[in-house]
Amino acid sequence: MSEELPTQETASGAQIRCEWCGEPVSQLGTRTPRRYCKRSHRQRAFEARRLRDLRELAGEK
Repeated sequence: MSEELPTQETASGAQIRCEWCGEPVSQLGTRTPRRYCKRSHRQRAFEARRLRDLRELAGEK
């Protein structure tokens, strides 16, 4: 038995990959496309964006 998660291809035939780690993202049972393979990767991406925004604000002052 394969340990990989089942994935779904987009209309163009490409698999959606996690924006944090690049692994294929399972799209089964979702209405909107998932962007991350794990909740923790979604959180890490949010934290990275927030840190980037804070650094940009600090640089503008």
